Amino acid sequence: MSETLSEVGQQARSRDWERFICALFAPAERRQAVFAILAFNAELARTRSVVTEPILGEMRLQWWRDALDRVFDDAANVPVGNPLLAGMAAAIHQYDLPRPVILGMIDAREKDLEDAPHEDLEALLAYAGATSGGVTELTLHALGAYEGASAEAQDVIRRTGAQLGAAWALIGLIRASDALAGEGRTFVPRRQLEQAGLSPESVIAGEFTESLGNALQLISGIASQYILDCQGLRGQLPKAAIPAFLPAGMAWRYLQRLRRVHYNPAGGVLEGSRWVSQLGVLWGAVTGRF
Repeated sequence: MSETLSEVGQQARSRDWERFICALFAPAERRQAVFAILAFNAELARTRSVVTEPILGEMRLQWWRDALDRVFDDAANVPVGNPLLAGMAAAIHQYDLPRPVILGMIDAREKDLEDAPHEDLEALLAYAGATSGGVTELTLHALGAYEGASAEAQDVIRRTGAQLGAAWALIGLIRASDALAGEGRTFVPRRQLEQAGLSPESVIAGEFTESLGNALQLISGIASQYILDCQGLRGQLPKAAIPAFLPAGMAWRYLQRLRRVHYNPAGGVLEGSRWVSQLGVLWGAVTGRF
């Protein structure tokens, strides 16, 4: 695979390995588009880490807005010199990826440039839906999951994908707690911190308390319900959609590990074996039971 993988595919593999292995089960002719979506999201996600000032991060995000606006406005526009932009352009034109979803992914990443946490759970869930939820929605389009489906079926696919995407984002934030603290940040919303009698500074300092555990249990509970809802609706999803939903099995295993450590994710205790993840994805792909 490494000898034939495109540059964009290599970016997806190195920056979003778990969803990359799920993408390997996409039809060969659609796989490159999914790789581009994953790599594009990963590029947006690392904006803060590659700039020294927030204004520079805003400029990087604006560059993507402008570049993709040109792609959407001109179907003949085939960018050169930037494989990721070219990959996104190809995916946009070939699979009619929705412009609002892509621009929403970019807009949501502006929050990453701030140190302050989200105001409340509603704001956190909106962020999760726009970022990782956007990835799932674009992936569903690239896979052709909506093609030939009734309006009612499309609504089920879209709603279920949004839930999976948001759940994956919440789990990712929990897993990244240590890394965020290293940047002087926490993802736990300000209102939930206040209700728990905590400050962002205490969480960033690594002080784990029962109150913080309760806040993380609340957030993981939302993710758990999203995953359960997805699993409950899997019989209504078209076969074409399955690769987009394969992360659900991995998400559930992360949630179970978090429960076993009493909602304290410090020290990378949630990370498991890649072989187990690969086997779980294979099982989901073969059986359709994600």
